[in-house]
Amino acid sequence: MAASGGSGSDPGSSGDSSGDDSSTSSSSRASSSSTASSGSAGSSPAVPFFGPVIPPAGTPSGWRQPRYAPWPKRVRRFRLHLITVQELRTLFLPPPGWIIPRRAPPEPANWNRALVTPANVEALYATQPWRYLVQAAEAHLFAPGDAAFRPFSRRLQRHIEHWAQAYWESTHELHVQGATWKRWRTARNSRRSHAGNHLNSLLQLAVGLFQQGLADMDLLLDPMMLYFPPAHTSIGRWYPGLQHATLQAALDDIDAQEPWRRFYRTPLTVADMDAHVRCRVTRDHPAFHVPRLADKFVQQV
Repeated sequence: MAASGGSGSDPGSSGDSSGDDSSTSSSSRASSSSTASSGSAGSSPAVPFFGPVIPPAGTPSGWRQPRYAPWPKRVRRFRLHLITVQELRTLFLPPPGWIIPRRAPPEPANWNRALVTPANVEALYATQPWRYLVQAAEAHLFAPGDAAFRPFSRRLQRHIEHWAQAYWESTHELHVQGATWKRWRTARNSRRSHAGNHLNSLLQLAVGLFQQGLADMDLLLDPMMLYFPPAHTSIGRWYPGLQHATLQAALDDIDAQEPWRRFYRTPLTVADMDAHVRCRVTRDHPAFHVPRLADKFVQQV
């Protein structure tokens, strides 16, 4: 899977100036948060202490694709202090090719349909294979103890604790058909829908950080974040192989082969999860391959 939605040179390099959203000195970074305004109507937008700013805080002059990848080109038309939760959700999340592949996997000519039975699925679900997602990942873009980001971190943790199953199901979609599965499919789809609606409160906190000049849309690329594949697609579908004797074995195999399905978390066995083994984000996560992201919102003092 591509590390970003853009093409060409390294997505973390800026290589050019962009007017109002250019990087500032470390001294101005240190003082910016204390003078940051709320960004509300009637006040001047807060001046971000970091760069590049995505979307731009001012007129985006000289922007090239590597500067804002993996965000799509249209991000240049928005302004940091004006972007809304609805615009984030409908236009930008997740960025194309970020964690989630762009295309659905083709259905194999032969796969183990016999494994996908209500009894086998019920047995797999009884182990709660999504539990590892509940463990919060370490922040990559901001300092874990930063008080300004604490409400965002706490809300994200509550969101994931409540909806980990929905995220796991979205990247481990079983190919089930017929009346036997109708109730199961309805419940699965309902979980995803409610999780998506619940995400709004988290994004509202992110927008608040944007308006204060403390973060930008790159915050939503942090490995802490989980995303659903685009709705009404089969990108997350998986097909147990003929070589597998159990659904658990098929799951372990697909997670090992395609780490995006586990959001690049370290694979844990049921025994590991029962023993509360710590789950971490592997260095294969695309966020670790975009140089501008590391500690982007950590102020230099």
